[in-house]
Amino acid sequence: MKKSIYLLLFFALTACTTSNQSNEEIILFNNIGFKINNHEKEIKPSIQIKENYLAKISNKKNQIPLFKIIKGKNHHIFIGLPVATSLENLHKNNLMEDAIKLENKFDKHHYDFNQFQNQDTLLTEYTRLLNNNLIYILAVTTNKELSDSLFTFEKLSDRIKKIE
Repeated sequence: MKKSIYLLLFFALTACTTSNQSNEEIILFNNIGFKINNHEKEIKPSIQIKENYLAKISNKKNQIPLFKIIKGKNHHIFIGLPVATSLENLHKNNLMEDAIKLENKFDKHHYDFNQFQNQDTLLTEYTRLLNNNLIYILAVTTNKELSDSLFTFEKLSDRIKKIE
């Protein structure tokens, strides 16, 4: 009986402390962070990865320097910090002209969210205005389930947080 209580207590404690997400964050600017899931890690930008990012945003007529890269098992998240532009200007320039636009949400004072499919690649573009600064996120994957679970408007919005 005593063993059963300890076992039950162990499982209850494990359930309370186990989470699908880690508490790790990448600091972007002004105490704003981007939450990293436990299956992701920040990586250093190689020349090939930078070229891949620039090729994907080549239709944008804005400067969006690559700031951080997060790599998951089947995806990349590119974080850029747009300069000399506005949320409305970024919204007007489509990421890809030959891609199918799956979803769009836009609020000229807060965010621009777009999802595209280009052949077997799914791209999610999310721009957010925080403290008069723009954050540009481009998530790329070939896994639809992953895109539908990690790269929704709500999930990406929740990953950008003010660090206390």
